[in-house]
Amino acid sequence: MQNKPTDELLKILENCSMETAISLGIQMDDAEGLTFCNYLAACQNHHGIELAEIAQSAQIHRTYIYQIADGRRNPGRDKVIAISLAGGFSLDETQRLLKLSGNGSLYPKTSRDAILIKALYQHLSVMDVNLILEKQALRSL
Repeated sequence: MQNKPTDELLKILENCSMETAISLGIQMDDAEGLTFCNYLAACQNHHGIELAEIAQSAQIHRTYIYQIADGRRNPGRDKVIAISLAGGFSLDETQRLLKLSGNGSLYPKTSRDAILIKALYQHLSVMDVNLILEKQALRSL
């Protein structure tokens, strides 16, 4: 199924039941062997950054981030975003990490998410993002 062109997959999804769509999504993720843990490791490897560096930049306790990385803890949405910012990950990588961790995607029609998306594009630090969010009276990461 994962070898089908995107437009063909969209047609299938348009005409199938929700149960089938869920099943197809799970099958494609399973076929790729994607879990949050192994995708996070792949992103780290791609960007050449160590988990300890991400922990420091994301302002996440080292023990906690290692528990996230090895699957003992499931991170919340803001932790995934902080990890992505600290790792210099792209928006696509962040959206995939959010999905794999069971969290909602960033949605550009909400002001907080729009700021977070722009921050990912500009590779801002977690500290800088938190300052921007606080100035806008929005919840920090």
